[in-house]
Amino acid sequence: MKPRLSLSLVGSVPSRPLTLGGVLKPWLCELWLLLMGSGLNANFLPHEEDVDFINEYVNLHNDIRGSVFPAGSNLRFMTWDVALSRTARAWGKKCLYQRNTHLDKAYESHPVFNGIGENMWVGPENEFTASIAIRSWHEEKKSYNFQNDTCLEYENCSHYIQLVWDNSYKVGCAVTPCRRIGNIHFAALFICNYAPGGTLTRRPYQAGAVCSQCDNADRCTDFLCSKIK
Repeated sequence: MKPRLSLSLVGSVPSRPLTLGGVLKPWLCELWLLLMGSGLNANFLPHEEDVDFINEYVNLHNDIRGSVFPAGSNLRFMTWDVALSRTARAWGKKCLYQRNTHLDKAYESHPVFNGIGENMWVGPENEFTASIAIRSWHEEKKSYNFQNDTCLEYENCSHYIQLVWDNSYKVGCAVTPCRRIGNIHFAALFICNYAPGGTLTRRPYQAGAVCSQCDNADRCTDFLCSKIK
């Protein structure tokens, strides 16, 4: 449910007629600032269960996973998970750019999976799209050496590694408006949760011919191992 904006204007309207040059313009400016400060523009961010939003980020995840280099032999096709998206929303409402402390605790973040993975992005609300956020994680590939399984010193590759983690096949994301995070005012906090999550203790996938290491019951969907019939 979208938050309702409640404004009390009692005592704020002058008894004399409003004039454009005298009172109306300053009063409108104050009202506009109040509307902006209340998070009215949050209505433009997608809800975590909006179908178009879900399709956008799930399809982008699978596009990236199906086109890794070197090619992956065992990456799994991702589908949406409602519990993961609600976990992302619940943590996002805290407006903290830090890892969800419940993800590593048994059954606190999901009724079935343990060890949930997480990627986070924060930026100005009016600049947010799922594509911008997810592609920023993919950019970390430039710092990651697949052959040596190493990341450049002082760089972060964890978002990319989780993005292409072979065993992950469920994803749920949410974007939350925040009045301020760090030095960003009117921020958008975008979180994606993954199951099973990546452990970051090995290469994220096995290189080889696409789908050559899928389970016998799998089919190859968009160059990924899938149980979709």
